[in-house]
Amino acid sequence: MFDAIKERRAVRSYITEEKIPKDVLENIIKAAQNAPTGCDFQSYDFIVDTNREHLTKIAHAVYNSFPGIDKFLKNPDIFYGAPCVIFIVPARPFREDCCVYDMGIIGQSICLEAKVQGYASVQIGFVHGTKPEVLKPFLDLPRDLSPLAVAIGKPSPDFTPAPKEITSKIH
Repeated sequence: MFDAIKERRAVRSYITEEKIPKDVLENIIKAAQNAPTGCDFQSYDFIVDTNREHLTKIAHAVYNSFPGIDKFLKNPDIFYGAPCVIFIVPARPFREDCCVYDMGIIGQSICLEAKVQGYASVQIGFVHGTKPEVLKPFLDLPRDLSPLAVAIGKPSPDFTPAPKEITSKIH
């Protein structure tokens, strides 16, 4: 497990045409479902989207909802061509103070299982920062809360993981 944690990197360039097998996606979702949540409420559902046309529409809607985003993010495909995006959807009542933590833990579980299965990933914070009304035409959101998205796929051949410099200190 530590190797997956140590070696995993956020990948922002994918081989769009290389689909992820159903059994691999099922294992990744099982990892997400087994992630710890505050008070074990398990108040999240998952939307697994492998439709590139649909993902492109969502990406453009999110991109266009952030004024000035083009100053630091030139490509409106916020999913970086990934063949699959898993949306972690707040679905049932829960403690508001656990929401962001829970989604981060679930997202990390998705990323680690994807790594173990031989795939790359990146969590997309822009989706969670998007107003729910921007996302509702594309995603079945049961509540007025935005999901966290995790893009998954095989990295582009030109992707080179940057070495990670550990800057945190132990006190």
